[in-house]
Amino acid sequence: MRILLVLTLAACSHSTKSQPTTANVDQLRTKAANYIAWGKAQAGLIDGQGFPTDDACDALERACLYMAGGAKVNYAAAEDPTTPGLWYRDSARTCGPANNTSESRFSRDMADGLGLCLWQADDTQRAKDTIAYVNANQGYIDPDAKILLGVPLAYLFETLIAKADSTPLPTAPSDPNVEDTTQTASLTTPVLSNYVAHLTEIGILWDGLMHGGVSAVEMDVLKNEAAAMPRNALFQAILHKYTDGDQSAALTVAMDETLFPNDRLPTSCDHHASYLWEWDVDSNWQPDPAPCVTWAGTDLVFLYAVVADEMRGDKQAAQ
Repeated sequence: MRILLVLTLAACSHSTKSQPTTANVDQLRTKAANYIAWGKAQAGLIDGQGFPTDDACDALERACLYMAGGAKVNYAAAEDPTTPGLWYRDSARTCGPANNTSESRFSRDMADGLGLCLWQADDTQRAKDTIAYVNANQGYIDPDAKILLGVPLAYLFETLIAKADSTPLPTAPSDPNVEDTTQTASLTTPVLSNYVAHLTEIGILWDGLMHGGVSAVEMDVLKNEAAAMPRNALFQAILHKYTDGDQSAALTVAMDETLFPNDRLPTSCDHHASYLWEWDVDSNWQPDPAPCVTWAGTDLVFLYAVVADEMRGDKQAAQ
């Protein structure tokens, strides 16, 4: 029998006990704004819809994280023009089975990022279209590749819709791990790694923005991941966003010029991965030899949004 978790908002409200110093946040704001401006100026790095092109197979997710940090993004360009709720990995349709660049047209990490976009934009209709498409396709977000949306992500989309329509909220899943699609894992979520940890953190952040706080189970995941990966600034930022508000650990990484230079965009000669937060601190964090490939800096731009409380739920809570 599944044990259901009920969110109790009074016990998990957003804390503002110890905010980072204004000077540090202002420095990060300037750096993020510069990265967005430099990305637009770099030929081919940002496409005409605002999607970073440094990883086409993750482009929709990255575009939505980029948008959270202040970039202008037409995320709807990744939706099929004739089938509402059917989405692609990138606006140009360059990644997928048709091009032999991915086994699937869409994935849960794309859906996770998309949901954050829809929440940010208050785009309830596209959330409804997405759920309708999934329901019409036996729970699959990509029926051809047999990619399930899964219980945790369905819950998040349904919560977005219920919030907009002022209808009863769905019951939270027992395990927030986005990859636990059918909720068969133990309630005690182990320490996750790499992209699975990142997906789950994004889902918890999205849930926290919609509810004004996170559940006890979600908090356990945040604490476990932050303890396991102290250099992952995003994981530190989300944890402290919902605990003591002290963003010094995240800011220290963000202002590290060996990872995120102040005078230019990061490149593969700074770190191998185009986006750091979905990787454990391993070879993906190490520099590659020249020639250097320029990255959009989506990881830093999104980190700014989390640290500075710049997203929709943050702004509502502040009013």
